[in-house]
Amino acid sequence: MAAVRAAAAHNPVGAQGLLDILRTAPEAVKRKPDRYGPLSFVLLGVAPPPIEQQSLYERFAKEWRRGEFGTAELADALELAMGEVTKRPQDPARHRVTGWRTLAGRPHAPDALIRPTERL
Repeated sequence: MAAVRAAAAHNPVGAQGLLDILRTAPEAVKRKPDRYGPLSFVLLGVAPPPIEQQSLYERFAKEWRRGEFGTAELADALELAMGEVTKRPQDPARHRVTGWRTLAGRPHAPDALIRPTERL
């Protein structure tokens, strides 16, 4: 995925943020009709991508909307790209799914922020 590599090189911090989301809360990444697909998270809010790469990102977004790959495949490609850019492996502790699910505490613990009777 050339677009993923180019986006990671353009904004490594944004790419790391997207990778964190893809690994811990993939259901949050939607297939909506925007210009760059999930790479918008990486590309917007920083210097604009080079003109010659914009069509690459737009083609990526079309493939994403058509469902040609999923969040797991995108996360794998982004992780490889991040390894190429940063020259270091990902810290496995960053992508523990349990980190997103601990706000309510244990299901029936006395210290739970949301009590069992308050859950939907």
